Amino acid sequence: MNFKTYLENVDMPQFVYHATFKAHVDSIGRLGLKPSNEVELVCYEGNEVGVYLADEPQFAVDFVECAENENIPEHWFDEIVVYQVDTNKIDKSKIGLDPHMRWSDDDVDHSQTWIYKGTISINALTYLGDDYSILVQWQWW
Repeated sequence: MNFKTYLENVDMPQFVYHATFKAHVDSIGRLGLKPSNEVELVCYEGNEVGVYLADEPQFAVDFVECAENENIPEHWFDEIVVYQVDTNKIDKSKIGLDPHMRWSDDDVDHSQTWIYKGTISINALTYLGDDYSILVQWQWW
């Protein structure tokens, strides 16, 4: 099966996750999750504009921890928080695969990331803060 066929057959989970710095919580509470071109500091300059989502909370956190913007205050990295996004409450026509993730045709057992091209309303968000560990499930086989 080629990768395009695989993607066409993958259902997006009902809940996906977005991690960010705690400093953004007040703004998100008022305005929702805004695309990266509408926020003051982005983690990765030059990336495609959108809200990035992951199928696992820790995977979302990992991306924030690897942020490459030298203007992000160092102490912000000690306060990363997670939002759960209910995909039944967002416009699915604005969702695409994360253009920065490259998987081979045979690599189908991995975490998935998406880009949302728009603002995600606060009605679709649940604030998990930094206590998202109950959602992390390790699978060993």
